[in-house]
Amino acid sequence: MKSLRTRAAALALGLATIAGCGGGGAESTAPVVPDLSGVWAGSWQGSDPALGLVTGTWEASIARNDSGATGTATLLGDVDCMDGVVEGAVDAAGLVSGTYLRAPCQLNRWTLTAVDVAAGTATGAWTQDGSNASGTFTGTRIAVPGGPRIAFLNPPGGTPGAIVTIVGESFAPAAADNLVAFTGGGSAPLLSSTTSTLVTVVPAATSTGPVAVTTPSARAQAPRAFETEVRTAVPVLTGTASVGGQPAGVAFSPDSRKAYVARRAGPGATPGGVSLVSSTSDGVSFATDIAPGSPESIVASPDGKRVYVAVAGNGVVALDAALIKPLFTIPVAFGGGAIDNPQGLAQTPDGRRLLVSDNRPGGTVQVIDIASRTVVAALTMGAGEIPLGVAVHPDGQRAYVAVADATLSRLDKVVVVDPASAALLPGAFAVGQRPVGVAVTPDGAQVFVSNQLDDTVTRHEFATDSSSTAPVGGRAPTGIAASPDGTSVYVASRDGDSVSVLSAASGFESARVLLASGAAPTGIAVAPDGRKTYTADAGAGTASAIGGAFTLSIARAGTGIGTVTSQPAGVACGTVCQASFDAATVIDLVAIPSSGSIFTGWSGDADCADARVTMSGNVACTATFASVEPAPSAGFGGCFIATAAYGSAMAPEVSRLRAFRDRYLLGNAAGRAFVRTYYALSPPLADFIRPRESLRRIVRAGLWPVVWTIAHPAEALAGLLASGAFALALVVRRRRAN
Repeated sequence: MKSLRTRAAALALGLATIAGCGGGGAESTAPVVPDLSGVWAGSWQGSDPALGLVTGTWEASIARNDSGATGTATLLGDVDCMDGVVEGAVDAAGLVSGTYLRAPCQLNRWTLTAVDVAAGTATGAWTQDGSNASGTFTGTRIAVPGGPRIAFLNPPGGTPGAIVTIVGESFAPAAADNLVAFTGGGSAPLLSSTTSTLVTVVPAATSTGPVAVTTPSARAQAPRAFETEVRTAVPVLTGTASVGGQPAGVAFSPDSRKAYVARRAGPGATPGGVSLVSSTSDGVSFATDIAPGSPESIVASPDGKRVYVAVAGNGVVALDAALIKPLFTIPVAFGGGAIDNPQGLAQTPDGRRLLVSDNRPGGTVQVIDIASRTVVAALTMGAGEIPLGVAVHPDGQRAYVAVADATLSRLDKVVVVDPASAALLPGAFAVGQRPVGVAVTPDGAQVFVSNQLDDTVTRHEFATDSSSTAPVGGRAPTGIAASPDGTSVYVASRDGDSVSVLSAASGFESARVLLASGAAPTGIAVAPDGRKTYTADAGAGTASAIGGAFTLSIARAGTGIGTVTSQPAGVACGTVCQASFDAATVIDLVAIPSSGSIFTGWSGDADCADARVTMSGNVACTATFASVEPAPSAGFGGCFIATAAYGSAMAPEVSRLRAFRDRYLLGNAAGRAFVRTYYALSPPLADFIRPRESLRRIVRAGLWPVVWTIAHPAEALAGLLASGAFALALVVRRRRAN
């Protein structure tokens, strides 16, 4: 027995010393529930027999229990039901699997194929009962129990200088205790803060990537990367979607994948409603009728889960953002006027309030608290004043309301309103005749107003409190929207069947896009990534698409974990697995395997195999990652023998050995082959060592030189050189003596 122990210890010591660290195996043969508690977020992708390639993002709040884990989750993207309940457990083989119930939609089943609990990363596979759809998903732990959590960023992308609202929970009460960091840009200044909302400015040098908030209690990461490669869409008409009826207002989802078009009620008994348009295909995915009343103004919530539409003769109707099914109605006076009002509904950047203008002489601007579904404040206009378009400043502290003069005496203006109390604030300014739409630039420095009867646009600068007015080429400018990069403003000219693109710096028209004759565009919206613009064409029953962009979709397959990025930037999958690029753009894809995984190759469309894609159309590529470790179980990323020797996968010595493995062994074929052999031999040795303290001491002693060398490479090299010099000196002396 003693001989067996000695041989086992010697073999364990030899393998551990050579390999530095083994794989992510179990610390015991009995299944142990991994600690997945916290908030996780990531991306999913797959194939549906009816829909083809499907992709999206997910987020889940997980709590650990004796048998596994349970919690709530939300899917966004190409989904039907978004919200559901997730449950998981560990089986006898150590695999973690479970279900995602999204009543009344079909049940999803999932299995984790690789997990690193310490690093907070995971990957897995999913299937859907009934539809035969299947795919993969990856995720990152973005918040820990008891710490802060980020729910969403608004806007989801922008350039340095843009104002961003961070909404979440458990932020520090003192502003100075909340450290906001953007990728590449470092710490960001706070304009205001509460325990649930932080308002900041994108720092210089920020690049696409995670945004984090660190408080004294913990660190939280936003569920999706903040995108800095936003832009102005190419001023080219690229397609139309037939939505029917009389389109009036349009809004984009936060992920830029969907556009929502509000349709007015038609002659006779033709009901109005809302159509969901895919920005990838320019096709209508879903359509919903809303009665009674006539829908006109529409916004999408910044969390991606709701759409709100103001319906004349009804109120504000809330819809599910995936299926656009009505959820509830908030009674409020709206509409009935003869003037176009595609922007008579606005939402505060934190998503908590709606502002509604009712388009009537002597009408009101009402503030709705979404949580209580009630009107909490209202501002009543003068007898000859008609409230129309509303836009909220990106800092959330003020809103701008276009007020048309019903007497046509050129007393038209824009007033400034408190978004919480509806009280008038200083800063009102005069505009052209019949102002309809209002847009604020992402940095909050300028506001633009479309003057329908003057065929002009007014540009107002806050820093100098000065205004200028310039003509647009199309007649009856109505809807207006600013690009997310802050360089351009788009104006839909109803009677000119065109869209004017203005320079934000000068206020003058720089380009014009002609639509179909009789289109009569009223509403307009720009995607949050800036790559596409849609108009609501009241005369043609269509939504016109502007922007020559195509969509690149990335799926990930295999048993391993990894990320995919693109150059030029846009894909960060991870979290952003679908992005739009201008036509003819050449994109290089980079697949980066995570710890314990290797990248095995590309598949998908023709260009994917070379990892260089030319955007001549929509492209879908799949990156496959393979795990070089056994299937995930209790250890999840620890090291077999080192964990047995030190007693914990979280021991600093184990972390150093794991880092040595990842850097020096998994980066080459010979090292990976050796590690696979190690995984095959070491689990039984680890099980033999773990309960025997004497063997654990021997292994720790044997590992100490390796651990010390990894932790102090410079000192180890110096010692090695000194030893070599000393040995060389001895050899020289002996030769001289001989």
